[in-house]
Amino acid sequence: MEFGLRYKVMVGAVVGVFFIVSLTLLFKYESTSDQAGTERFTTAKTVIPQAKGEVQFAERIKLPVSGSAPEQDVKHTISIEDIRRGCAVRDCIPAVDRPEFMLATEMSSILQDDSIGIALAYQGEHRFYPFPMLETHELVNDTVAGDPLLITYCPLCGTGIVFERTLDGEPVEFGVSGMLWQSNLLMYNRASTIDERNLWSQVLGEAVVGSRAGEALVVVPSDIMRFGDWAAVYPEGLVLTTGSPKDPYGGEYYRVASSFGPDFDAAMSSLEPDAYVYGVIVSGQPLAIPRATLPEGVTRYEIADTAIKITRTATGVVEVTDTEGLLIPDIEGFWFSWAAAHPDTMVWSNES
Repeated sequence: MEFGLRYKVMVGAVVGVFFIVSLTLLFKYESTSDQAGTERFTTAKTVIPQAKGEVQFAERIKLPVSGSAPEQDVKHTISIEDIRRGCAVRDCIPAVDRPEFMLATEMSSILQDDSIGIALAYQGEHRFYPFPMLETHELVNDTVAGDPLLITYCPLCGTGIVFERTLDGEPVEFGVSGMLWQSNLLMYNRASTIDERNLWSQVLGEAVVGSRAGEALVVVPSDIMRFGDWAAVYPEGLVLTTGSPKDPYGGEYYRVASSFGPDFDAAMSSLEPDAYVYGVIVSGQPLAIPRATLPEGVTRYEIADTAIKITRTATGVVEVTDTEGLLIPDIEGFWFSWAAAHPDTMVWSNES
C-alpha cells in the first residue's frame, strides 16, 4: 500500500503521541499473553437489547447547544436539566465521515503494542480504531462489509461502542452534538430538518431527546483491547489512520468528567471512579462487572433470576451470554459513567 503525503508527515508525531497515551492507559490493563484469543471475535448479531428509558413529553425545552434536536413538542427519556454543554456549537468535534486505514503490518512500526483501541470483527472484516485517533473525533461513520456502522468513543467515560447506523432500514450519519449527559457523549443523527434530529446517549445506546426518544440502536459486538494482541491474530487487518493523534485531556479523564457534574459520589463508591467495568443489563437489572477482579475462563452468575455466563480470554476479552448463548451487550468503560447512567446498578463480586 502506498502512503500519501499526509501519512508520511504524520508518522513522527504518531510515534510520540501513541507512546504517551499508551503509558496513560496501560496501568488500567493487566499483562496479557502474546497470543491473542479469538473466542470473542464473532460476527454474531443476535443480541439481547438494552432496556429503554421511560418516554416523557415537554411542550418546550432549552438545550445548552442548539441545532441537534427540536426544542418544542419534544419527547425525552432523560432530565433536560442534566444535559451539559461540552463545547459551544454542534459538530465542534468533527466526526470522521471518510475514514482511511493502513494494514496492521504497516502500523506495527508506528503504533505501540500496548496502545488501546476498539477491535471490530464483522462479516469477515477486521478493523482496529486506536483511541488516540478517536480522542479528537469521537465518531466514525464507517462502512464495513457493505454495512453502515457507527464507531463511537467517549474519552471522558472510556466507553468505546459500535452500533449499526441505520434508522428505519436506511443508513444515516451521526455527529457530535456538543453536549453531554452524565459526562457522556450525546450524539445526533444528521437530517435535513431539526424535527428529524435526535440526541442519542452513547452509554445508553438510545435516543434520549427527540421524536425517536426511547428507540435503541443495535449494538455490534466489539472489544477494547491492545493493538499488539489484535495485530498478532489479524496482521492483515485495517487500522484507522484518520485523525489527530493527541489527548486533549492529558489523561485526566475523570477530573474533566467530574466538572460536568455527573450523578456520582466518589466518597460513597466501593470502586474508584475510573475503574474499568463491563456494564450489562440482564432482565432489566443493570450489572457492573469490575475488570480487575474478573478471573480468566468461564464464570457463571445469576442475577434477576436469570443465569448468565461470563467468559474472559487470556487477553482480557470478555463475552457475556445467557443460557441459550445469546450475546448480552457489554459496555466497557469507567465505573463512574456506568453508575451515573444506571443508578440502580448492582456490582458483581467474585465472592458472590
